[in-house]
Amino acid sequence: MLGIGVTDNKPSIRVLLIDDDPDEGLITDRTLRTLTDGQFDLTHVTTCSNAMRLLNSHAYDLILLDDRLSQTIDANFTVVMLRNTKFTAPIVISTNNEKAPHLDDPARLGVTDIINKMNLSDFLRGWLLQFQSSMNPKAAGSV
Repeated sequence: MLGIGVTDNKPSIRVLLIDDDPDEGLITDRTLRTLTDGQFDLTHVTTCSNAMRLLNSHAYDLILLDDRLSQTIDANFTVVMLRNTKFTAPIVISTNNEKAPHLDDPARLGVTDIINKMNLSDFLRGWLLQFQSSMNPKAAGSV
């Protein structure tokens, strides 16, 4: 795993994707590659238990969590489980149905944001600008 560092004045961004769909990993990788010129480290896991193991031993800058990791497991369960780890990164729920009743209040769930998967690129663009600004104010306009 890459630690956070600055390469060519661009921070290396560490993202943990928790999603049971392998295609979401490919989409997220392609989106980050386009937005960061490759200055990222994406770890994709398909289960909450694997994510918990990683979060207890690795640092991440952003956690992207699929709302439904199976037919019966949604963010109400997974966020609580993830909160039992040592992580400090923001959790963002990605979903195909942001109107689902259990997603009506990000603060109640304990997450930073809830985004529609169709808006992943726009969300990441904005998040990366904020991240780069916090790491290196001169790099804020380069995403």
